[in-house]
Amino acid sequence: RKKGERGFGKRDGFGKRHGKMGRMHGRMGGGDRLMLHGIDLTDAQKAQIKAIREGNKPDAATIAELKAIHESRKAGTALTQEQQDRMKAFREQRQAKMKAAHEQILNILTAEQKAKIETRKAEMKQRFEERKLKFEERRKERGTKPATTTEKPKDN
Repeated sequence: RKKGERGFGKRDGFGKRHGKMGRMHGRMGGGDRLMLHGIDLTDAQKAQIKAIREGNKPDAATIAELKAIHESRKAGTALTQEQQDRMKAFREQRQAKMKAAHEQILNILTAEQKAKIETRKAEMKQRFEERKLKFEERRKERGTKPATTTEKPKDN
C-alpha cells in the first residue's frame, strides 16, 4: 500500500474509491461477477459471458440522458414528471435486462458450476443471518430498539 492510501484491513480494496468493488458498483452484471468469482470457467464460457454482458449494456444515448437527469438533480433542480417517468422506465428495463442476462449466463454453466454457486449462496445467507443475530444482540445489550418494527400502531 502506498503512503497515505486508505484501506480497510483484511477487506483491503473493498470500499476504496477505485478498489475492485468500487469499479463494479453501478455496472450491469456486477452481481454476476460476484456470483462467478471463484468459479472455474473455460475460455469459451468467459467469451460467451463477456458477449452477454456487452449485449445488455445500455446504449450511449440512454447513458447521456440519465447523466443529464442526474446532473440536474445534483444542481438542486426538481425533476419533471417526464423525467421521473423516464427514470422509472429505465429502472424497469434495466431490471428485465439483468434478469435475462443472468438466465443466459446460468444456461452457459455446467451442473457442477451451478451447484458450487448454490453452495456459496447458501453460505452467504448463513453468514448474513449470523451477522444479523449478532447485531440484534448488541442492540439489546445497549438497550436500543430496532429502527423498524413490525408492530402496528394501536388504535384508541
